[in-house]
Amino acid sequence: MSGNLQAGFADLDTGRRERTGFPEVVFCQGKEDAFLRDIFVRLYGANGEVMGTRASPAQYEAVRSVLPGAGYDALSRLITARKEAAPEPQGNIAVCTAGTTGKTGVEMEALTGVNIALLTIYDMCKAIDKRMLIHEIHLVEKHGGKSGDFFYREEMK
Repeated sequence: MSGNLQAGFADLDTGRRERTGFPEVVFCQGKEDAFLRDIFVRLYGANGEVMGTRASPAQYEAVRSVLPGAGYDALSRLITARKEAAPEPQGNIAVCTAGTTGKTGVEMEALTGVNIALLTIYDMCKAIDKRMLIHEIHLVEKHGGKSGDFFYREEMK
């Protein structure tokens, strides 16, 4: 399904997966439980999956009350819900988000954050195996700035 869903308190982008390869992600922090439940149900219905970031355990319980199969990772503060089983992991992914109210972009800050996270993981795991690879680091999505919006697509490789 493509387009937007109007939820009264939010515009939900149900066409993002078609444009970018990634469905919309919900930033949970600061959202009321009733709004969060509605957002998750609508995106889950439209996309078959939904992920929320910066979620508290209480927000997870609110989402789980309407999507019993939702999962929560306390360390990363992620809520996930999928209609189909997740594909078998092929490695690890590090995600860094950055934002500003200024006129400049923050791509370099986000990419630096991802690199620091990956180098930290390498440092913690190098005693076990020094053959770890850090690769395919790229910008996935950005909004605004002088160059406008950007969405990474697999066919760009």
